[in-house]
Amino acid sequence: MSGKDSRRRTPYTQWALMSLALAVPPILTACSESETTDSQQELRFPPDTDGDDLPGLAISGLQGLPAEQAISPWLASTRMFREAAYPDLPGDGAIDLAVYDDDYPVADYIDHFAQALDTCVLRQGSGSVGAMAGLHADSDNPPPPRIGGGASIVINTPSGPWFSYSRDEDAAGEPFYEAVDQLPGVLPAHATLSIPGDRFPTVSAHPLYEPEPVTRLTPERGESLDDSSRYHWVPGDTPGHVKIDLLAFDAMGEFQGFPISCWVHDDGEFSMPEGVVSAINASEHTLQARYSRVYARLDVVNGIVIMQNNEVAE
Repeated sequence: MSGKDSRRRTPYTQWALMSLALAVPPILTACSESETTDSQQELRFPPDTDGDDLPGLAISGLQGLPAEQAISPWLASTRMFREAAYPDLPGDGAIDLAVYDDDYPVADYIDHFAQALDTCVLRQGSGSVGAMAGLHADSDNPPPPRIGGGASIVINTPSGPWFSYSRDEDAAGEPFYEAVDQLPGVLPAHATLSIPGDRFPTVSAHPLYEPEPVTRLTPERGESLDDSSRYHWVPGDTPGHVKIDLLAFDAMGEFQGFPISCWVHDDGEFSMPEGVVSAINASEHTLQARYSRVYARLDVVNGIVIMQNNEVAE
């Protein structure tokens, strides 16, 4: 290990930011069952040939090493979000590039990007589930500055470029790549990510994957929630997980935010923990459920950690 161990900086996902931006919320757990990968999904998503996948996070590229022994200073974190009910509306996306210590263990990336399933977060305030967050960490371990990977980062398809993220800079001069209401709909099959390189190394044609949207069974879309509400959907055939966001509306029907989110196994049903049920009953707002399916994947390619978190809401 290097002498910089005490200054190691920790990568966080967009979901960690929501917890940090507000008072630390309670984490609640419930019971659910996970699905088994079948031959159909293996055709669409890479199979777990090395047995490294975790619930909620696909992993590849460790080459037989324990994650604690694999190291990489380079992180490319890409996120996409769209709503399937509105196919004509563009989606959101962001790519963050950073460099950590030379001996930064891949296990640390995994620890922070692996989403614990069958858990819920209760937020104080409205929260912001759809926000595209950058690299964040706690007050004791500030994030590294973002670095550039070229004038633009491109998502390609076999027929040509699908979208190009242009490099921009924040007030501090840090480069970032972001698209708010710009991604053109469904991610095409065989889409790839290409980073031309700058301070961040070149990444050539890295595969990207998007899950299918959830088909809900209960509650009905737009139905107000109470302690009798039950949460059922058609189980997916992809190695992803499901996110259930509770949307708050005031008496005038105005959207007030996302007070509760749950990340669950994609097995078709979820029982809300008692703490969530109590919060639903006590809410001053009308609450409705929104289902999303998420595909999260961490690959180690040529010494670079490439993390993708792609979410499709109803």
